[in-house]
Amino acid sequence: MKNKGFTLIELLVVIAIIALLLSILMPSLNRVKELSRALICTSNLGQLGKAWFIYHGANNDSLIDGAPWVEGYITWNGVTTTCFVAEPQDENGNLHNTCLEDKIRGFEKGGLWPYIENYKLYNCPSDKRYTSPPEEPGKASATNTIGGYRSYSIGAVYSLVALMFSSTGEDKYVTTKYTEIREPSRKIVWIEEADGCGYNQNTWNMFLNIERWWDPFAVWHYGTSTFGFADGHAERHKWEEEETIVMAEEQRKLEDCPDSVDYAWFKKAYIPR
Repeated sequence: MKNKGFTLIELLVVIAIIALLLSILMPSLNRVKELSRALICTSNLGQLGKAWFIYHGANNDSLIDGAPWVEGYITWNGVTTTCFVAEPQDENGNLHNTCLEDKIRGFEKGGLWPYIENYKLYNCPSDKRYTSPPEEPGKASATNTIGGYRSYSIGAVYSLVALMFSSTGEDKYVTTKYTEIREPSRKIVWIEEADGCGYNQNTWNMFLNIERWWDPFAVWHYGTSTFGFADGHAERHKWEEEETIVMAEEQRKLEDCPDSVDYAWFKKAYIPR
């Protein structure tokens, strides 16, 4: 009695069926994987937000400054505030961005580090900029050779640096005390950002006197951005307008947005008082 095996045609049919099933399942598996990254991202921002919240309680209601300066602090008109992180730097405190250790030294020099002590909380798992050189033309140099790792920035209205931004109108809303914030559960402090300079430089900015974005958001999670609020919680927000998503995907700056629903929503949540 002869053993019966697969014919070539039967084998090809089986292979075709498997390939078809994989083509159907892979998008779903990729979506599940990305959603799990989004959950980690939201958790990261939640922990950063709680550290930001605890800081004001331990510092006489004073908010930590949202600008990442290499010294770890900012002095403006005789007032000194501690930065939440410092810029990437070498062992001697000089601006340097050639490896992850440079970035971690900047985190450790920031005022939030004692409340966190985990550099991974600063990175969204979908943010892989640090695996490539800086994307913006002219930004690569001997001391700046890798892309950003820190995925989260703080809005300019929570930094003394914004006092220089009269062109955007943000200078009118600079807030240094937690008790000045109205409805903290609705006010955005932390923003996902994908700056191509090599690291997220300075604060995140937008125009408040005209309908115009300045810095784009990051949209790593299917057309959504993750935000951290002043009461310490974090959540993902789905943008309503395709123009907002395209602006973010292409990282376009100084983008006009007349009559934008997304702009109106974010402006209301961005102004602390």
